Amino acid sequence: MILFLLLLIALPFIILIYIKLKALYYRKRFEKDYHVALPHNSKLYITKQPWPTNAFVLRYPRWASARTNGLADRRTKRNRIIWETCVLCIGTYQVDINNPFIMLKFVRALRQNGVTISRCKEEKEKLNIKHTKEKTINAVRNVEVLLKAFENTPTQFELFCAIIFESLGYDATVTPCVKDNGYDIILKKDGKTGIVECKCYSLTNKVGRPAIQKVVGANQTFGGDFVYFVTTSTFTYAAKEYAEQAGVTLINGEKLMELVEQANQNETVSAEEDEPVDLTKEDLFAHIPPDMYQYLQFR
Repeated sequence: MILFLLLLIALPFIILIYIKLKALYYRKRFEKDYHVALPHNSKLYITKQPWPTNAFVLRYPRWASARTNGLADRRTKRNRIIWETCVLCIGTYQVDINNPFIMLKFVRALRQNGVTISRCKEEKEKLNIKHTKEKTINAVRNVEVLLKAFENTPTQFELFCAIIFESLGYDATVTPCVKDNGYDIILKKDGKTGIVECKCYSLTNKVGRPAIQKVVGANQTFGGDFVYFVTTSTFTYAAKEYAEQAGVTLINGEKLMELVEQANQNETVSAEEDEPVDLTKEDLFAHIPPDMYQYLQFR
C-alpha cells in the first residue's frame, strides 16, 4: 500500500521527466538533421507527415492596448507587449519562436547550411520593390523621357532620384512633400550625411543662383557633410559660380543621365528563384511600433 502511494506521488514527476527527455531527444535530432542549434526559447513540434515545402512566417510584437497607429495607448494602465509567434515549417518539424529577429537569424543560419526555405512575405515584398526600382531605372533613356514621366508629378522625380542614389550605394530618404525644409532627399554613405534638392525643369528653364543659395541655407540648418543639386535642365553661370564657392555639387540633365547609366550597370534585374534577399533589422522595425524599440534590445 505504501509503495502504491509512493508511486502515485512520483508519477507526475516521472511523466514530467519523460516529457523533458522526449523534448530534448527531438531537439537533438533536429540539430543533428540540420546542423544548426535551436534557439533557447523556441518550441519544437513533430508532424506525422513532412511539410510540402520549407517555409516560415514572421509575426511582430504589439501592444495589448494600442491606438489606431499601433503606438501604446497611454490611457491604459499596465499596458503590456504581446509577442506573436513566428512559425517555421521544415521537414517533419514545426519551430515556434516569439521573436521575429531571432527567427530571421535562425532561418539565415539554416540557409547558410544549405537548407532551402521559401521566401517569407517580407522577403517577397522587398524583392518586388527592388525589381520595380530596377525597371524604373531601365525605362529611362534620355532627359526627354524623364520630363514626360515627371512633368506633372515632381514628387515622383524626387523618388526617382532617390532610387538612382540608392543604386549608387547611398542610403536615401525622401523628405515629406508637405515640409521638405528646403531639400528633398537625405543621403548617407560611409559615415557621412548630406542633402539633395531636385528640380524637374524643362530644358530651357535653367536653375539660377537663388535656388542654390536656398539649399545652402537649408544645409546650414541641417548640418550635412555635402550638398547635391539635381535638375533635368542646366544651371546659369551665376549658379555655377556660387555653387563652386559654397561646395555644392551640381548635377544637370546630361550628368543625371550618366548616373542613370551607371545605376543600370550596377543593377541587374533577375527573376531567379534563388536570388538572395537580405532582410535587415530596419526592415523588421518597420513593422513594429517605435515606442516599443527600447524593449526589444533586451529580448
